[in-house]
Amino acid sequence: MTMGMQGMTMNLNEKKMAPNKNVETITMNNNVVMKSVFDGNKGYEQQGGNKKDLTADEIAQKRFSTRLNRST
Repeated sequence: MTMGMQGMTMNLNEKKMAPNKNVETITMNNNVVMKSVFDGNKGYEQQGGNKKDLTADEIAQKRFSTRLNRST
């Protein structure tokens, strides 16, 4: 997704891979503003210069929300 605001461009790039893997990156004018990485078992969120590992509750939520829907 791309959005323009006050003359600046903000991009959101999201990649999902099976099983339960997810990477989200938000950039503004080609500078990374926020990044979230989850490999199915652990992950982190980074905003500015601050990096935080996901808690057990956040990992459980990511496992639920990153499932790829499969039609049967």
